[in-house]
Amino acid sequence: VPRNDEAQRRLRRCCYFSKLPFQHHSAGLDDAALDVEGRVLTAEFGRVILVGVYAPNAGKSFELKTLPKRMKFDAALRNHVAKLRSRKPVVVLGDMNVVLEPHYVAEGLSHSKYDRHPGCTSEERLNAAAFLRDCQLIDLQGHEGVEGFTFRPSFESVSTMRLDYAFPSAELVQSGQVWGFEFLK
Repeated sequence: VPRNDEAQRRLRRCCYFSKLPFQHHSAGLDDAALDVEGRVLTAEFGRVILVGVYAPNAGKSFELKTLPKRMKFDAALRNHVAKLRSRKPVVVLGDMNVVLEPHYVAEGLSHSKYDRHPGCTSEERLNAAAFLRDCQLIDLQGHEGVEGFTFRPSFESVSTMRLDYAFPSAELVQSGQVWGFEFLK
């Protein structure tokens, strides 16, 4: 994708480090406007496809200027993963920039300051739930009861949150194949 100075300034990237060779890889979601920031990397291994994601943030609290971009990204990611799921099991990994469950915020989501906070809006949370449902993915940490948070803001007004996830295909979880990454071989 050609890059200009503005694109370089906004560039976000995903990468993989793997001892195992992959069969194929690609970057992006086939949408030039979304792909300029390098937010999605897909790598196909023997029995599974990994999708690395750094989802866009919806903007600053209460302003949410980039929420429409976020909604477009979510739809494109859902379509991308659904196509991949028709071929092989998928594992989506990365910073999804969304709070899936109320207890994924240290103080819960009941406080009004989270109503229009990036990653906590009902629009983002409903999109994330639809993504998991439609693509038949499992929130692995939630499924396994793993507690903890992955984001600590640099300002005091917002609590720690879980924004980073591993979403394997349901059949990988049900068969017990997600631990140890043996499914890559």
